[in-house]
Amino acid sequence: MKKCMFICYGGGHVNTIIPVVKELEKRNQFEIISIGINLAADTFRKNGIPCKSLSSYMNKKVLKIGAPLAEKFHDFNSSVSFADSIAYYGFTMKDLIEAKGEELAYQILNLYDRRLFLPVESMKEILSYEKPDVVVTTTMHRFEAATIIAANELGIPSLRIEDLLGKINKPFPDKIQVKSIEEKEKLIKSGIKEEKILIEHFAKL
Repeated sequence: MKKCMFICYGGGHVNTIIPVVKELEKRNQFEIISIGINLAADTFRKNGIPCKSLSSYMNKKVLKIGAPLAEKFHDFNSSVSFADSIAYYGFTMKDLIEAKGEELAYQILNLYDRRLFLPVESMKEILSYEKPDVVVTTTMHRFEAATIIAANELGIPSLRIEDLLGKINKPFPDKIQVKSIEEKEKLIKSGIKEEKILIEHFAKL
């Protein structure tokens, strides 16, 4: 029996994919595995769909990197588990550190927050472990985009279900971009908060 993997991030996006999962379950032609990232896991389960989450794949390296960041950023009022927050930050920062080096990776995180996360290598590890015959996602960036790229690199057919929610993919839509420190300082003097100002050359790092 062929294995179909559904990967979805976020409670809104997952509502688009749930009817597809349920229809395939009725047909009993595929082995189905669903991975809910962050809020998607809770929504999958509330709709009676068993699913794994990122913490299902966590190892010691991911735990070591992710735990301090989850301690700092986790929302304990959310339905996302603390373990999943650790895995989320652990996988994404592991890839960023391996690509850019530790010091620059944390500079990027401090400036861009999660906007530039694209954990392709981590998703390749998960796909290699699960060995699906086809991968289905919706159109959110970060983990879902990374999944499609990873599947392509591994030669696994993939499908994206268009949900319109992932159309806007600007890495820093809430920043004012300037070309020099001088421009930045002028804006700060005019009353704009420093954290809202981005020097453009940093985007190339």
